[in-house]
Amino acid sequence: MQQIFSSPLASKAPIALVLGGTGDIGSAIVRRLVREGWSVIFTFQNSVDPAKRLEAETSATAIRVRLSDDVLPEFPERLGALVNCIAINPIDSEVSQTSVDVFREIVETNLVQAFRVAKHALPALIAGQGTIVNISSIWGIRAIEGIVGYVASKHGLRGLTTTLARECGPLGVTCNEVCPGAVESRLLRECTIRDVGSNPTDVEQSIRGIIERTPIRRLVSADEVAASVAFLCSKDARGINGASIVIDGGLTI
Repeated sequence: MQQIFSSPLASKAPIALVLGGTGDIGSAIVRRLVREGWSVIFTFQNSVDPAKRLEAETSATAIRVRLSDDVLPEFPERLGALVNCIAINPIDSEVSQTSVDVFREIVETNLVQAFRVAKHALPALIAGQGTIVNISSIWGIRAIEGIVGYVASKHGLRGLTTTLARECGPLGVTCNEVCPGAVESRLLRECTIRDVGSNPTDVEQSIRGIIERTPIRRLVSADEVAASVAFLCSKDARGINGASIVIDGGLTI
């Protein structure tokens, strides 16, 4: 792991590591945990400028890292929270049109990587009596056509989350997942453009359709997702273990 920025960690504060801190949800989580008094380290891969801006805005420490079999984060001796916010959904295609290579890439990033990092982080989490929060999706508890790799990987993440909860609970480490629905974000617009094309009218009409199907009649905000993550990382949530917290405005009820 290569640290390229220099913001110091706050002394004596609990340490949280956010994997993938430069997206809309990841950066909202970083900001919220900093406000809650955590010393936050967040990772990024290619988003150098957003990482610099987020580090300048907060007291968090940005670390550039490429996760693989051989390169994993160097965890602090005692870790209070590990938040996994890394995922890809690069293609919309049905099962018959999805290549094995693309399917494998999605599962490797969204599921195998989460397993690998959690396994590697366990000694530090046990020492810190910490918690793991995986950012999943409503498509990790429901199914939808056209994104088989994403759906399969997120359902697998649910299995990983609950298994970690059972195995690590006796060791003082809890594990939960947050399952956002349609979040107001760049990613939502990128996925919508991929689905309906780049015509602004078509994009807005598609997003309006999601809003009309959502009982609260709006998209969920990244800050609302971050608030739930912060709660799960807090001492008040130590009795919650193996849960899937759905944040979708009632879209899937």
